[in-house]
Amino acid sequence: MKAAETDTLDDSLDDSQVAAWLATHPDFFRVHGELLTSLTIPHESGSAISLLEHQINLLRDKNRDLQHKVDNFLANAKANARLFEKTRLMILEFLKASSMDELNKVVDLTISREFGSTRTRLLFTAGTARTEGGQDMDEQEAREILGPLFEKQRTFCGELNEAQARLLFPEEASKIVSAAIISIHSTTAPDTEAKATPSALLVIGSEKTRHFNSEQDTLFLDFIGEVIAALISRMA
Repeated sequence: MKAAETDTLDDSLDDSQVAAWLATHPDFFRVHGELLTSLTIPHESGSAISLLEHQINLLRDKNRDLQHKVDNFLANAKANARLFEKTRLMILEFLKASSMDELNKVVDLTISREFGSTRTRLLFTAGTARTEGGQDMDEQEAREILGPLFEKQRTFCGELNEAQARLLFPEEASKIVSAAIISIHSTTAPDTEAKATPSALLVIGSEKTRHFNSEQDTLFLDFIGEVIAALISRMA
């Protein structure tokens, strides 16, 4: 191709066409490596750097991002391993209980200790006839104050308002600001409607605002609730 023809062709190209052509010819700079050091691009500092240096900087940034993701993954794995071990030990303690009175005591002791909470309570809806050693809670009042939290299938973690704190933790209401509310559903209820209404609530309260929050994974707390539900059904 003659020089004049090359100049005419170059003048007719726009940025998008050049970018598209380079995208379909990824080996171009491998063949013409000398161009990498001669091309310059703007840099955040205001100076100009070579394309090769820019690529190296991009690779370093990507490497840092990947390392950050790996570190987060490992941290989450370690946290889950610790939670699993705590959950395993708690459940072994629960299984030693032979009565509702013993279960209520061991639940309060072990969960408060392992989760670093201020108070743990196992509250039964009135009329369940399973409250030996436990504490009754008026179902209608609970529905009005807790709203959708009362029949929530998954564990709720977050801050409580004043009325909710008084209902769940009457003696510590002024101190409790965040809590986990775990619905305990009967495993022997005769129909779906009965199973939808919790026979009890396991509530874990804390004086710390973010101790229980909506960003938490509730998998282990859900599992603890299922184990307690099975134990209550067996004792009933």
